[in-house]
Amino acid sequence: MRGKINFFAVLPFQSPPWKWFKSGMQMMKTFTKNFTLFLATIAMAGSAFANTETCFFSDDLALDPNAGPQEITDKAQSYLKDAKAGEGIGWYRQGRVFYFGRTGSRDYSRAALCFESAVGNGYPEANYLLGLSYMRTSKGKLALTAMEAAMEGGNEKAELQIAYGHILKKFGTASRAETGFEMLQKFADAGEHRAMYLVANAKSTGTGTGLDIKSGFAEMLALANDGYPPAMNQVGRAYTYGYGTDKDIDLALDWYQKAIDRDYLKAELGLANTHARAHNYEEALQAYDRAIAADVDNADFELARAHSEGRFGRKSKYAQGWQTLTDLSDAGHLRASQSILDKLGDGSGRSADIGFLVKQLKAASEDGDGRSAAVLAKFLRERPDLFANATSEREEIIRRFGANMDRAQLVPELLRDTAKAHPSRAWSTMYRLLNAERGDAFIAGLIEMRRISRNAYVFALQKELIRSGALKGKATGVFNRSTVKATFKLCEAVEAAKKCANAPLSFDSVRAIANALAQSRDAGE
Repeated sequence: MRGKINFFAVLPFQSPPWKWFKSGMQMMKTFTKNFTLFLATIAMAGSAFANTETCFFSDDLALDPNAGPQEITDKAQSYLKDAKAGEGIGWYRQGRVFYFGRTGSRDYSRAALCFESAVGNGYPEANYLLGLSYMRTSKGKLALTAMEAAMEGGNEKAELQIAYGHILKKFGTASRAETGFEMLQKFADAGEHRAMYLVANAKSTGTGTGLDIKSGFAEMLALANDGYPPAMNQVGRAYTYGYGTDKDIDLALDWYQKAIDRDYLKAELGLANTHARAHNYEEALQAYDRAIAADVDNADFELARAHSEGRFGRKSKYAQGWQTLTDLSDAGHLRASQSILDKLGDGSGRSADIGFLVKQLKAASEDGDGRSAAVLAKFLRERPDLFANATSEREEIIRRFGANMDRAQLVPELLRDTAKAHPSRAWSTMYRLLNAERGDAFIAGLIEMRRISRNAYVFALQKELIRSGALKGKATGVFNRSTVKATFKLCEAVEAAKKCANAPLSFDSVRAIANALAQSRDAGE
């Protein structure tokens, strides 16, 4: 049996001799990454980059199809010379090289280092891209500070980006969804398409405003019909999963294709996922390949995850997917690390360096990434056998980083703790906690109650039906005939009868019922 891990020290597992070589290679990888970071730090102090070839693209020449390699190199050398001389604009231009992937791949961490030096060397115009780089690397509070500095400096795009950051919770504990929604509504009223898109999405999820799935979908559909590609993609997703409308795979595929035809290539991922759900495996794989060829963000990750989850039936390459996730994780891809730890927790994953994953997600949690904190808390709960003092360590994570977590991530964990702390009155205590939530948090909490206990879920369901006047009597936790009848009536009212009719206690039905209750709660406020 493997020894337990001290979470905060994170000692590696004892490995058999055949794994020593692999461990040695991992150590070399870690040394290389750390040495690269050391060289970048020296560069910030005014020394030359060890690898000047990473700066071979300039902003203007990158857009000039007639520029030759020598011209590009000469311009890049001039940027490097400016940076070494302490010129802020030189650092700014190098930051853009990393931020926009002029070398063939994007590196937001190194971009942030360059933009920091640009600001420090008297070029405040770099604050805007510095803020975006911080958002990309989950440094929320620093991102907000940089964006506010950019707005004070007269950057017209910064205010809108601050609104986006708040509503999308990119600022960690400094995020204020209500503030973001109010700011976005102003831009939406002025006809700014992305603001209109995020306002519609916020209504569909109850983020920063009241939950109104139908209105959110209607506004998104209007925006899609107006020709806005991200809205087309989102409408495709709504039809795929039945969010705010009936599920319709053919319409979903049609809307994804419309977005792709408008060069919104991110929709290839939605197209691929929907084809996989429809068992059109060859079409799904082709869509993933097109997304990767177009350099769509996270396309390689999404394909690897799809393989590892067996979404392509017999065409799924589980081992290949798992290996790609592992390679991405080793390269610092946070979502890959989160996915691996999730799979290890539910028992569907293969062997992995748990110590490395834990340290990586712990560092991201320290930087304000709530998703990483949520994955760690869940993993500690599911696999306490791998850790020393797992319970206290999990409580420490929730105490320190719970404020960074989305409520939909935090509430399920709090419900688990409540059920354990109050076993004699767990149903009523859990419901009191759930009753204070709304939107996605309420939906996630009710689904978690079903995972914890069928009776606890039925008790909460009955409480909600009684609250709305659809059921009379007391909540008992027993799914009796009157409860079934009231549940179907509720589902019919929000046009979700088909979903609810398919085994009322199955998770698909529970999700549909939770969405219906969330809409009912919001309508009653």
